[in-house]
Amino acid sequence: MKMRKLFFFFVIFGYVALPVYGNVYFDTTMVKARNGDAESQYRIGYSYLHGYNDQTKNEIEAAKWLRNAAEQNHAEAQCLLGILYSLGKGVPQNIHEAEKWYTVAAQQHHARALWELGEIYEKGEGGISKNEEYAFNLYMQCAKIDAAQGGYQVALCYKFGIGVKKNMEEAMRWYKLHDDEVDRQAIENNKKYAQYGYHYELANREAYNELKAKGYAEATTPIVYPKWPWGEENTTLSRAQVLPPFLALVAGSLTFMDGNSNNRIDADEKCKIKFQIENKGKGQAANCEARVKMSGTTDGITVVTYTLPTIAVGQTYEVAVPVSTNVNTKDGKVTFTIEVYEPKGWGVAPFDMTVATKAYEAPFLQVVDYNIASATGKIQKMVPFTLQFNLQNTKYGDAEAVKVKVKLPNDVYVMDGKAEHTFPVIKSGDVKPIQLQLAANNNYTAANIPVTIDIKEKHGKFAENKQLDIALNQTTSSSINIAAKNEPQKERKEIQLAMIKSEVDRNIPISKEKNPNTFVLVIANEHYQQVASVPYALNDGNIFREYCIKTLGIGEKHIKYLSDATGNQIKAGVNWLANLTEAFDEPQIIVYYAGHGIPDETNKSAYLLPVDGSGTDVTTGYKLDNLYTTLGNMPASQITVFMDACFSGSKREEGMLASARGVALKAKSGVPQGNMVVFSAAQGDETAYPNKEQQHGLFTYYLLKKLQETQGDIALKDLGDYITKQVSQQSLLLNDKKQTPCVTPSASVASEWQNWKLR
Repeated sequence: MKMRKLFFFFVIFGYVALPVYGNVYFDTTMVKARNGDAESQYRIGYSYLHGYNDQTKNEIEAAKWLRNAAEQNHAEAQCLLGILYSLGKGVPQNIHEAEKWYTVAAQQHHARALWELGEIYEKGEGGISKNEEYAFNLYMQCAKIDAAQGGYQVALCYKFGIGVKKNMEEAMRWYKLHDDEVDRQAIENNKKYAQYGYHYELANREAYNELKAKGYAEATTPIVYPKWPWGEENTTLSRAQVLPPFLALVAGSLTFMDGNSNNRIDADEKCKIKFQIENKGKGQAANCEARVKMSGTTDGITVVTYTLPTIAVGQTYEVAVPVSTNVNTKDGKVTFTIEVYEPKGWGVAPFDMTVATKAYEAPFLQVVDYNIASATGKIQKMVPFTLQFNLQNTKYGDAEAVKVKVKLPNDVYVMDGKAEHTFPVIKSGDVKPIQLQLAANNNYTAANIPVTIDIKEKHGKFAENKQLDIALNQTTSSSINIAAKNEPQKERKEIQLAMIKSEVDRNIPISKEKNPNTFVLVIANEHYQQVASVPYALNDGNIFREYCIKTLGIGEKHIKYLSDATGNQIKAGVNWLANLTEAFDEPQIIVYYAGHGIPDETNKSAYLLPVDGSGTDVTTGYKLDNLYTTLGNMPASQITVFMDACFSGSKREEGMLASARGVALKAKSGVPQGNMVVFSAAQGDETAYPNKEQQHGLFTYYLLKKLQETQGDIALKDLGDYITKQVSQQSLLLNDKKQTPCVTPSASVASEWQNWKLR
């Protein structure tokens, strides 16, 4: 379609300017606006929009006040707010929001709103389905209210066959009506506004004259020109037109069409009521309308009066009345009472159609879990780290037009991956894993890195933004669960949250009892300098530490946590325990180790391997017998050691630590000393395997699981029996390999350790 002719004078967005009086007028109007007067709110918004009455232009303030008026059903404000959404002025550009406000204004017979709504449907803007037939009817409604604004559009539709069959005679008629009315209004406005020095131009008749030059004379058949709101009537009657039409509903033609073909009006859905009309009379039917009234559950449902074209004698015309819904639609039934109006009373009497309605099934987008990982095991400046999170739709409706943006502070950059993602739809329960690599440079000075995950969907109201505060120098084995509770619905399978981390990492039991006389040494070695890493060892150690604090009631100062510990750091940790046991009366000791162990190929002795140790040189390790002897000599009433390591030379995953050795060795497991009981993850030449799904060592996972289930209140014998049974079974199921944990007490506590507890 060619560019439309618009004849506006001192008009912004199609609205004639308000009077300009200055601050006094503005202040008086503002008082009324704040007291809730819709007209005053509209005028304040208009002043801010254009900088009238000594106000600085402020589109955001303008949108705010126009919204206040629009929500009170002020048609001018509704239409203008729709225009702001169309253009993205003072509000984010959103054609769906524009359509919403145009529609409510159009229902009040607002000409400009009808015109703008027609534009949207003619072009199919902003993801709204193109519907030229609906657009033509909206233009026709506009023209009947304001021929200067809508008449030219109707003429173009007839000329080019947009939403209606091409008809050059009708195009000529509407061009003439449009130009005549523009001229009439221009003359009146020139008289009215001459004192201000303004001038309205008369209509450009190029299009009208263009048609005449091509041989299209003015209509040769009699045409009845409608009576317009300003009271003029241009009527040419002939004998033939005195004869009436007679409109009838074609039997069996009444149908209901909806987007998903379930014969129901679902919230946020476009539907149509379709039927056929036949003119059985002696004269043509002009200026007819399909008028629809609603009753019943009408929340969130809108219909627009449908204008019919002229129906000739004997002609059948199919009517398609658009029905639109929004998220406010409720469960129930709505009855549409449909009447085909004919000005002289020859239309179709009202008939009903009842359709079930369904409330909006809202989605809800959440970051249900996230994880931070770094090759060094810590978050440090100038060292890239990985942020991984799961975005999930945790409710039963589908989320459409989803946009995700990860916002970072200055001096923190995305090194790999994308900070922005779009998804056309995320269905109920679906998960979108997102991963990106970040790094802070040396200019970053804060102690924490705030990362905001901004989530938007079609309606802008069914998503939850999240901010993650990532502390510098923290270990990267922690994972924080920020999921909301599910709300399972009847006869529906509960949506399972897609967590990144293990179930034992979440919902760690919290004990009210304190354990003031227990000291814990946790060593978690994952990233080795000369040999392969131990998957999930940092997570093992960190979560075990969390259970000590929360479930066993041990104070943080009573725990030394060593991540990726060197040989000297391990020795220092053991010395820390020795000093404490000297200072306290008969304390309890817990030692936990996750990492590599290696055997001495000469005598089969077992060694812990520090991260700076060599897999082929046992002198770089810490001999297990020496550790047990040192611990056993401490004046402790109870010493419990957990070893998630094997000493056969195997890696936690497949393969061997030392390339020169192709077979696992059956190492000596060490002899517990003093008041000690040792829980070992594997025996002899076995490997201590990981549980990849739970992201823990298999041994540690079942240790933590039992502490979670019992809230830490379990005897060591029962704990050992559970771990041994579960790991023995699951190692065969998961890895098709044997792994047999064992519990070994020292000789001095062989008859009493079974009833010991960790708290």
